[in-house]
Amino acid sequence: MLKDGQKSEGGTIDQGVTFFFVEEPPQGWALDHVECVDTDDVIVEDIPGGVSIECVEPGETIVTCTFFNKQRAENVPTLSQWGLVAAAVGLGLLGFIAYRRRAVKT
Repeated sequence: MLKDGQKSEGGTIDQGVTFFFVEEPPQGWALDHVECVDTDDVIVEDIPGGVSIECVEPGETIVTCTFFNKQRAENVPTLSQWGLVAAAVGLGLLGFIAYRRRAVKT
């Protein structure tokens, strides 16, 4: 597992062996995607939270993968959502007042 700011320099991978690189994003963040370059002699597959890399050719290959994170959206109402809540409350109060006036007159 890689934590925020950590790098893995990797190591030697024998042919037919698969390595798994999984990131542990900082709190409030989530993994968006991973981009890998120089993947001619390896198979790179996306897995939950990272990538798997399998060497398919003998010899030395350098693969560089960059993990891109995005900030998680918090469920905070926007101004327009608060406006809808205020409008609903206002209409509810007006309806209650109209009902009470009608009940008092009859």
